[in-house]
Amino acid sequence: MKIVFPLFFLLFFTFSFLLSPFLAPMSFAATVAAVIDGDTIRLSDGRAVRYLGVNAPEYGQPFYEDAKQYNAQLVLGKRVRIESSAREHDGYNRKLAYVYVGETLVNASLIAAGWGHVFIIDSFPRADEWLRLQQQAQQQRKGIWRDGVGGPLRITTVHADAAGDDRHNPNGEYVRLCNISDHPLELRGFALQDADRHRFVFPSGVVSPGFTVLVASGKGSNLVRQGRLVFYWGAGPIWNNDKDTALLFDPRGKLIDAFSIVGKQKARNRLTPPW
Repeated sequence: MKIVFPLFFLLFFTFSFLLSPFLAPMSFAATVAAVIDGDTIRLSDGRAVRYLGVNAPEYGQPFYEDAKQYNAQLVLGKRVRIESSAREHDGYNRKLAYVYVGETLVNASLIAAGWGHVFIIDSFPRADEWLRLQQQAQQQRKGIWRDGVGGPLRITTVHADAAGDDRHNPNGEYVRLCNISDHPLELRGFALQDADRHRFVFPSGVVSPGFTVLVASGKGSNLVRQGRLVFYWGAGPIWNNDKDTALLFDPRGKLIDAFSIVGKQKARNRLTPPW
């Protein structure tokens, strides 16, 4: 009996084979040579690794040193296991990965100890579990939650210095925010403002717990992709590269977060667009 192998399956297996080096998880061991902050390390071979799914306080923000020190206690000088895929890098060419010390998953430990919050750009399998860890840390007032960090929406990044001339690349400027609450959040009425009182008021849009919202300074069509919202201010460039402050207000006009930009410290040029 002659067996006919459908062309569809032949093409499927062919493309799966060709793409497997890019999609398959990869794991390797390395020594941590330096701790950059609460969620970023540098390996002995010079590569930078950004912990997948977690965001710790930035330089100059409350609890920055605490989160960095906690991270250092876990990993500095130790042999770690990096789990990622060949294509998982962020816009600064840092590898996005799960990092293990023995059987301890460092990403999850930061969230459970309260020194970082869940940070989802694209869905990943452990997100629901980590959101539960975050809720427990919030209830127990651990780490960054001990004095409250505002919310339910929080500014995580202000990228003020676009690649090239800001006037010709206004969408290279952006602000990223994250829903740090345990429930879906309707954005209508929240507002962003710079030091010169340029103001962006969010239209309707729902962001899930842990997911991010991005506001680019230039023009474009607002979109939703995999639970992540992207809005366009339509008036860029907005942010002063040398010194500025992003202010976030809730729909009642209450100030709920602020993020300061000093010099070029937060103005690292990205290699790729953030959305």
